[in-house]
Amino acid sequence: IGALVAGAALSIALPSSISLEISQISQSVSRAWREAAAQASAHESIQSLARSVEKAEEPADMPADKPAKKLADEPAEKPAGDPAAKIGEVFDKSGVRIFSKEELSKYDGIEKGVPIYLAIIGDVFDVSTGAKFYKKGRSYHHFAGRDGSRSFVTGESSGEGLSDNIDGLDDEELDGIAHWHGFFTTHETYKKVGRVSGAFYSEQGVTKREFPWARLRAKEEASEALKVQFPGCNSKWTQADGSTVWCTTKSGGIQRDWVGVPRLMQREGVPQRCVCVPPERADSVEFEHYAGCPLDSERCTVPKKA
Repeated sequence: IGALVAGAALSIALPSSISLEISQISQSVSRAWREAAAQASAHESIQSLARSVEKAEEPADMPADKPAKKLADEPAEKPAGDPAAKIGEVFDKSGVRIFSKEELSKYDGIEKGVPIYLAIIGDVFDVSTGAKFYKKGRSYHHFAGRDGSRSFVTGESSGEGLSDNIDGLDDEELDGIAHWHGFFTTHETYKKVGRVSGAFYSEQGVTKREFPWARLRAKEEASEALKVQFPGCNSKWTQADGSTVWCTTKSGGIQRDWVGVPRLMQREGVPQRCVCVPPERADSVEFEHYAGCPLDSERCTVPKKA
């Protein structure tokens, strides 16, 4: 701009005073142009430096659009829309919901539209599909909304017997509870939904009391082995003759190549029952001979008790 103004001043004959003024204006415009250019260059340098600093501070292994990882001790978030992610609900470290007894009592089959839950050995199951058994007014309603482990084998439907206290129960009763637990666990429509704090789990879901699964399983395996070794007898009862017991190669549901003779098993810790014993072992003290029956007979009539 300054050069153009100066050129115009040289090509036109003007009074000296005007020419001087034009020259001064040209110099001022040229100086202002140079200053503006310098400021723009400096601004661009500052922006470039700032970008370099930001890039240096960003972790090399983390994309700019990826959020930082949560700390190891931060609680895991439930997925958006997860119906179980409600305020006040407690979950253990593996994500299993832990009910308090008060919470569980709300699922007692009384209020319409609310699922029906029950617990056994501390595990909570949704039995809503069995409402005809567990809702109010039905035979098993007393199990709904609580852990009534003891009642599953004692038959008590109220009071102290309707609780998770299994103290004093023998192995046969405990085995009964285990079988009920297996029923709910393998049911086609009943679903396990959590655990309840009480006799078996703490408020944080930590195990307080172990159910004797291992001992019961070992005892059951021993019992099954005993049934193979000494199969049960066939039996029938009539009003006139009383009971008759006998052995075959299939009695007791055990296929074998020997028949055996009927004896009453008297082994300690084993329920008394009629078993088929190989003849060579029939005289053992743990087997009682049926009175009035020949020692080698495969069939015996059990005298009626007076």
